[in-house]
Amino acid sequence: MVWLTGIPMAFVLYGALHRRGSAGTVLTFDYLRKVFLTTAYLHPFLNTVLLAGCVCILATAIGFALALATVRFGAYGRRVWEIAIVVPIFMSPFIGALGWVALATPRTGYLNALLAAMHLPQLDIFTFGGTVATMALYLTPYSYSLLRDPLAKLNPELEEAADVHGASWLVRARTVTIPLLQPPLLSSAILMFIFASEMFSIPGILIVPNGYSVLSYAILNLTTQWPLDYAEAAAVGLLLFLLTLAGIVLYRRVVRVQERFITVGPRAPRVTPAALSRAARGAATLVCGAYVLLAVIAPTAGLALRSTVRYFNGDFASIRPSFGGFSILLGDPLVIGSVQHSIVITVVSTVLLLLISFAVASAKVRARDRLSAVTEFLASTPIAIPGVLFGVGLLWMYIGSPVYATIWIIVLVMLARFPPLLVRMFETALLQIGREVEEAAMVFGATDITTVRLVRVPLLAGTIRSAVVIASTQVFNELTASALLFTGTSSVVPVVIYQYAVAGDYSRASALALIQIALLAAGLSFVVLLWALWNARRLAAPRYDAPIVRLEEQPT
Repeated sequence: MVWLTGIPMAFVLYGALHRRGSAGTVLTFDYLRKVFLTTAYLHPFLNTVLLAGCVCILATAIGFALALATVRFGAYGRRVWEIAIVVPIFMSPFIGALGWVALATPRTGYLNALLAAMHLPQLDIFTFGGTVATMALYLTPYSYSLLRDPLAKLNPELEEAADVHGASWLVRARTVTIPLLQPPLLSSAILMFIFASEMFSIPGILIVPNGYSVLSYAILNLTTQWPLDYAEAAAVGLLLFLLTLAGIVLYRRVVRVQERFITVGPRAPRVTPAALSRAARGAATLVCGAYVLLAVIAPTAGLALRSTVRYFNGDFASIRPSFGGFSILLGDPLVIGSVQHSIVITVVSTVLLLLISFAVASAKVRARDRLSAVTEFLASTPIAIPGVLFGVGLLWMYIGSPVYATIWIIVLVMLARFPPLLVRMFETALLQIGREVEEAAMVFGATDITTVRLVRVPLLAGTIRSAVVIASTQVFNELTASALLFTGTSSVVPVVIYQYAVAGDYSRASALALIQIALLAAGLSFVVLLWALWNARRLAAPRYDAPIVRLEEQPT
């Protein structure tokens, strides 16, 4: 974990303090002075703070509203909505943005054409508000996942006490519910802020062309546009890291007295959805349905239309669908190579992520020593570090080495970025397995590897399946760091889609986005099929029972 996360971050600092020249690498403070002591990056910094701040507030508010709708207001079909709300996690936010570009482009967007026909105001996705709404829309599932469980475990007696004293629902929410949910709400806001501040893809196609620059896009330009300047990129990365670090410090300061937020104790009652009227449950259902429509159904329809209709002048009668763009893409060597690279990177990274995360979590739960605690801390740190920083650190770390400009440097950044969630998943699952189960295997002479293979892995089968789905999805859709590390011989599908969009070829970008969604769906279906076959084989396996030997029949 030191090699994967610690050393790249050290190289970010090293890169900000060194300049490469004809005489070699020399120490300099010019880049830090330019970034921190001049106004060269003042506007990108302020723009990043404003954009990320608005996104984190909106995404947390929507996630909290969805959690209320499913947990407290008992929306009709609650189980279905709980699954549908997190579906955007399996879509790249950039792909969702492409769908909304097809829908809400001024005058030529399909939704805008429909609104114009109905004499209603049109939308403009290429604005600050459109960018904030689009980014928040696809970060909401993460906020919902963080808030749903704490809200479900909130002791309802505390809120009922406020009702007894005559508090309205607004006063109750302001004085009881929200203060008790302060840690998860703040955690959600901080994580949304970090995710938004590192994202350059959506601002890059929506507002950067209009002169609204952000720090993450500045780092991308410094590492991909000529003249390349990795040292200045590292210095800008340090500024971005200090911005996210301030959020982490704020969170720790707010929740330092944990007893203030305890709502689940030995006598805490079971929480059930409130007995509300049909109108309230119907309103909650509409909230969930509206989100799924805006985040999943509408952008997917926009991608399908844009990929099959190359030109659209606002008249639906003139639409002539054609699937020729898909055949052209499937015959493009660049697309074929990117698909192959994405599959290899996803498979290799997922396997290694599972092994690393399982080992770190096992050591943390079973060993419980200082080394395992430090290792688990290093594995959890990347969740608070923007992905572009890992990209810059790996550039300095491996430049000139055989790994540089290959797909393996992208694999390394995947191994650095995605262990936090997987380690937490395995750690939670391992805590539920009693030591007696493993000790029984050891009593009968099982080695550590045998115990893992015959005891832990079967008992963690469900967790492993979920970890495979989450890891493969995140790796396959990753764009932030890959855009800094790819070359012509190591491109991946998300990067090619982004290049098409930046070049203005939204038809080809939309078609390739649909191909990416189809590939991911096929991969997840394959995982589900393997899981079903494994279960069927396990249940059909013959069971050999030891013969019962009576005491008087045993040999003397």
